[in-house]
Amino acid sequence: MLIASACDEKFVPHFATMLHSAWHHNREARFLLLDCGLAGETREVLKRFAADLGTRLDIKKVDLTRFEHAATGLDWPVIVFARLLLPDMLSCRKVLYLDSDCVVTADLTRFWETDLGSSFVAGVSDQNAIDFESGLEPKIPLPRSYVNCGVMLMNLDAWREHDISSQVVTYVETYRPKFGEQTGINAVTGDRKLMLPDRWNFMVHVWSMRSPADFDPSIVHCTGHRKPWLHANACFAPVYLAHRNATPFKLASPTAIYPGRLKVFLNLLVFRPKYRKLRKAKQYYDMTFSPRYLAANRIDIR
Repeated sequence: MLIASACDEKFVPHFATMLHSAWHHNREARFLLLDCGLAGETREVLKRFAADLGTRLDIKKVDLTRFEHAATGLDWPVIVFARLLLPDMLSCRKVLYLDSDCVVTADLTRFWETDLGSSFVAGVSDQNAIDFESGLEPKIPLPRSYVNCGVMLMNLDAWREHDISSQVVTYVETYRPKFGEQTGINAVTGDRKLMLPDRWNFMVHVWSMRSPADFDPSIVHCTGHRKPWLHANACFAPVYLAHRNATPFKLASPTAIYPGRLKVFLNLLVFRPKYRKLRKAKQYYDMTFSPRYLAANRIDIR
């Protein structure tokens, strides 16, 4: 199993957290980090950390110059384009790409062994993103199926054969979509996607707005405004912090509340459904999933 990710200096602590969580459940996995601006000392810290775990971590410096024009004017940094380099960097047939703000909470073997067939990617639906894109003007060409590209199993053979990365850059430069290269990947790959159960990319900003799920996530993706490294009211904060504090980048439990204690209190007071759902979701995951997970998984603080 090969797991790839990308980050700059700012997101190194989150990458290390993801690395530890993925290693904890997948001891045979190998890791590749696309270095989008790390200090030399930081690279050495990560290498020593991986060596202490007994896992293989390759760190490859990447040049994002070719994407700067496409990224100009977007809401997302050029770093998000780094994953488009993977087909040309690697000679293997597939790779599992994970954003650095993910926390792995289970064995990923079933995900890794997914038969991609002729599909370019396998991933989890991100209906919120395509609904948002569909409501914008001017209209742009969009696919019927749309995956969140923060977690995707990439069919590298198919990407290379059809030069998907170059097509994505052209699409983004032409249409300037709200979600940048993610929408580009979805548009270019069309319906040649394999849609997977939500457990493989449990997007917190989506699930916190629904009734608590009746299944356990295998990958928690820390999307949305509430972040477990910043906010005490973020879902899955105990799980994130347990893995974070097993890395060289330890962190005290945050005390800040998003979007602010007074605003949260007032919105709960007037029974705004959004805030009640968020509170209910946090209570559910704090009282069920997180305690069970921490009890079942001994995580050594290094």
